[in-house]
Amino acid sequence: IWRQASNELTYTNSFKMKLSVIFGVMHMMFGVCLSLLNHTYFHRPLNIICEFIPQVLFLMCMFGYLVIMIFMKWFIFDAESSSQAPSLLITIINMFLLKPPGLLLYPGQ
Repeated sequence: IWRQASNELTYTNSFKMKLSVIFGVMHMMFGVCLSLLNHTYFHRPLNIICEFIPQVLFLMCMFGYLVIMIFMKWFIFDAESSSQAPSLLITIINMFLLKPPGLLLYPGQ
């Protein structure tokens, strides 16, 4: 249906940007997991506790949540209600600034 829409370019660019975020988070997580292999190979348990675990927590709590919100937005909101869907960028910015979200993606957010 997006092929027939007048905003096909807007949709395609938005789709590419969200896919780039997903692949970027996967790539960063892969790099962090490689650092775990290095820490275990060189027998550095303190680096695992003080470096690897905080990196994974931060990455998954912030950007893993963003990826989950992207998938939710793709599968929950259809083409008609996509104008009522919350902006993911504004949601993440408000999360960093500790502000309550404007529009909610799901109840209890």
